[in-house]
Amino acid sequence: MGNVGQLRTRQRWSDTDNENITSGATSEQFTNSMNIPNWVKELVAIGITIQIDAAQQADEHIIGYLDFSSGGSLPNMTPTRVPIAALHAADGTAVGGGVVSREVILPFYCLLPSADVTVRPTLVLDEGYTGVLNVSYTLYGR
Repeated sequence: MGNVGQLRTRQRWSDTDNENITSGATSEQFTNSMNIPNWVKELVAIGITIQIDAAQQADEHIIGYLDFSSGGSLPNMTPTRVPIAALHAADGTAVGGGVVSREVILPFYCLLPSADVTVRPTLVLDEGYTGVLNVSYTLYGR
């Protein structure tokens, strides 16, 4: 299997969804569903980006995963949990604005049926965050 860059350039379909996660939530389902058209035969990668609205407090961290097991599902893949990039506060006093993680693209293979598939993941965090998170994911398929 090639590297992730090759997976991304060979994709023929992609779609992105994002969600603002409210303060203190440890689990929140995305409001919108993503529809994967029936001509997409397989998923090959997933990209995840997190944006934090304000400086993190010294003891705050963002660790968790996207759970695709509820709100529609990917066939033959239950449970489907994809880790998000962990973000930790810098040492010292929290100052400045928010943080944007780079898009982390992971190989993510799933053979799809010849029918439309709907997914609506849930973000699960190990503890609540005091600000607002903007989480987006992109599925790449062909």
